[in-house]
Amino acid sequence: MSVETCSRADHIIVTDQEEPVMCVRWVIVLPEAEGMPRIQPPSLGMKVIVFSPDIESCLFHDSLIHLPYNPVGTKQFPARCIIWKEQNQEGMRMSLTPSTMLPLGTSATDFKLPEVISGKTYSLKDFAGKKALLVMFMCQHCPYIIHIKGELAKLGKDYANKDIAIVGISANDAANYPDDSPAELKKFARAEGFTFPLLYDESQAVAKAYTAACTPDLFLFAQGKGLQPATPTLVYRGQLDDSRPGNGKPVTGKDLRAAIDAVLADKPVSQEQRPATGCNIKWKPGNEPDYFG
Repeated sequence: MSVETCSRADHIIVTDQEEPVMCVRWVIVLPEAEGMPRIQPPSLGMKVIVFSPDIESCLFHDSLIHLPYNPVGTKQFPARCIIWKEQNQEGMRMSLTPSTMLPLGTSATDFKLPEVISGKTYSLKDFAGKKALLVMFMCQHCPYIIHIKGELAKLGKDYANKDIAIVGISANDAANYPDDSPAELKKFARAEGFTFPLLYDESQAVAKAYTAACTPDLFLFAQGKGLQPATPTLVYRGQLDDSRPGNGKPVTGKDLRAAIDAVLADKPVSQEQRPATGCNIKWKPGNEPDYFG
């Protein structure tokens, strides 16, 4: 396990086996000689990393992270080190989450959701008349989204004058993840220059209807033009590309772009599709879907 700098100021990405599992505020507190100190976060939203010589695992208690102590002082940690989150007195692994790979051919579920900048309510009919529809479940705080946000913005601009509608949806629990509240998402969308609407799914019902599991989770539908079916029908779900934070591969969006280009050219989309991976959608307590975990 290792840590690396994050594009968000004063944050790091905790990485396990080349897959990031958490983006946190970097505040290092050295342990006491006889054990781990009990330290409270200095401020709301700040995470504290505590190096301890007494444990072999990594524990994440609310905003307090315990990591095995490394006396050498480098940023490397044992590969067996695992991130855990304690929630409602029960341990829950903060693991990398893949998309559910909703069956191809599934029809798009309608929705009525507010856009975070204008407050306008959008539904599927607002995206009708285009050959393709791309629905992207995303958020702001996830390191996987941070890693690809530039490509998402570029994707929107590159296809702005093409026969495709693009919409982003955030369904994270804003009470426990305030960076993903509508107000913060509004700032995020403006800062990144998204040309597509970013909607907020407060009830998380739309995320469940699409069996969205992670951020990002991408769904491409063909809808009623040329050789395409009359209703929005799923033709691609999966990864943006092979790039992940820390693996050194460039973010190109090649997998998703190839699928979009095929639909726009009235050609079949390749059936070889790899799942998207990312942070799990942050479900409200008690609102977790059956496919979660």
